[in-house]
Amino acid sequence: MRKTHKPMTAHYRFYDRTLDVRLPQDLLIQWDLLYGAFREELADPASITVVCSESDNGRVVLDVDGRSRKVARESVLIYLQDVVQNQVFASVRTHMLWHAAAWNVNENGVMILGESGLGKTTLSLAEQVAGGCVMSDEIAAWNPEKNHLESFPRAMAVRPTTFRFVDETEHYHRLHLDEEKAIVPLAHGQAAAPLRKVVILGWALDEPVASGESICEVNVSAADTQWQAALGEAIGDDVVFSVHPDGGGWWRCRSLQPIPTSTLESAITVSGGFLTGFHREARRRPDYSRSPVLTPLSTDDAVKGVLSELLNARQWMDAESPAYLLGHVRSVLSTADCFACVPGRLDETRQAIRLC
Repeated sequence: MRKTHKPMTAHYRFYDRTLDVRLPQDLLIQWDLLYGAFREELADPASITVVCSESDNGRVVLDVDGRSRKVARESVLIYLQDVVQNQVFASVRTHMLWHAAAWNVNENGVMILGESGLGKTTLSLAEQVAGGCVMSDEIAAWNPEKNHLESFPRAMAVRPTTFRFVDETEHYHRLHLDEEKAIVPLAHGQAAAPLRKVVILGWALDEPVASGESICEVNVSAADTQWQAALGEAIGDDVVFSVHPDGGGWWRCRSLQPIPTSTLESAITVSGGFLTGFHREARRRPDYSRSPVLTPLSTDDAVKGVLSELLNARQWMDAESPAYLLGHVRSVLSTADCFACVPGRLDETRQAIRLC
């Protein structure tokens, strides 16, 4: 007989947005490994409510603001994280939230941007192990009223293989999200600092890529693979699918033309599925045998790179205007030193970012 867990309700605050979740106790304990620092006593009505109730055959019913679907129990935290990232973060109005790591180096804020796989979490783990103050490995939160970066105290979700790059024994709780991760709490509490440095990570020009192909990786929760036929119909027959070596619902999609996220999501929705993760190119690791290369960036070039990583850009454009958003970001970056960085040997890269 399968063990049941008493459902529990918890309230979380993400700046001006709030989230209520009602989960079986074991899932809530796991969720709090990541987001427990945001938990608070119920103070006001929730912006978004998620209710998870037990069903049958290892599945549960997940209700997000009245929209229900049956999902595998082991996928609940993936869905819940997707709600936080794509609904809660996207609607925050008091802060600008970037997909970036944020450090406090001698009371100066450092924001490190770059696509998944370029090392934001690995660098942040190394910085924390070395005694540095990491405000986040995932979200850089800018407070426009106070003109500083604020701590975003979600725990770091680290691939277990990453620990071989740092002088640290892997002894943390494990959690399965898009893949198995070790959950590393941030060592420092609520830190804040003015933004003084922006570093945009990028691949070396000679990094191997598939010539002439658009590659994306997606994590799909769906009962079958009908979404692949729907996507092929939407963008043409040249799209090729393969199971990602990491498994866990990940697929590689290759096409001779770019695969828009919106088209992909529509194809998945047609077959009753749900897009739970997306990477534009196959995930790679930086070449940790090289020396890092840092190149100064003009404010205008930095603005272009930074705007593409603003998670709640739509909210800010709707509340203000595109011109306001562009002008504010340019103003913020005009007081910061901005660099492009091709990462290399881990500690050299970390020190270069700290000292540049």
